[in-house]
Amino acid sequence: MLRNNKGNQIFENEEQKLEETYNMLIKKYQDNPDTLLKDYDDMIIASIIGVITYFKTTTALRHDLIPNIDTLIRSRKFIVNNCCDSSSSNYKK
Repeated sequence: MLRNNKGNQIFENEEQKLEETYNMLIKKYQDNPDTLLKDYDDMIIASIIGVITYFKTTTALRHDLIPNIDTLIRSRKFIVNNCCDSSSSNYKK
């Protein structure tokens, strides 16, 4: 499907914003790799709290959320094992 000029401009602006955010995060985490683990841990904790809150308000456990949190935890293990230097060894367990 062809986009008009306005659609292309919006797409390019969004793409540029994403690239700027990506570059900012790369710099942030390269300068202080422990921040990556802290931010990632905060995201995992917020996800778990979200599942608990949803369960308390609806008394239903959404089974689609559990695998997503499991993926976050597995990704964290990958990050620790492959991307962090030895100075972050206190995060391994």
